[in-house]
Amino acid sequence: MEVSSPGIDQPLSFKRQYIKNIGRNLKIALGDGTEKVGLLENVIEDAIVFKEEIKKTKGKKVEPQESQTIPFEQIKQAKVQISFK
Repeated sequence: MEVSSPGIDQPLSFKRQYIKNIGRNLKIALGDGTEKVGLLENVIEDAIVFKEEIKKTKGKKVEPQESQTIPFEQIKQAKVQISFK
């Protein structure tokens, strides 16, 4: 028997999905090939407000950065990161 949540690993496609996931961590692939991991803070008219987490090189501590606005047109793919803490 396999137990899973339907769509839990599916990328976000619609604005309503982003709104539902405010306050969760996302992994975002941008059109320029870069990837960002961080907290989805808010969804505005045509963009998201995102706080990227940068890992330090010598440790596993995560340092939060300034919030940034990312337009939906720049987002190639966004997935919710599951946390089991």
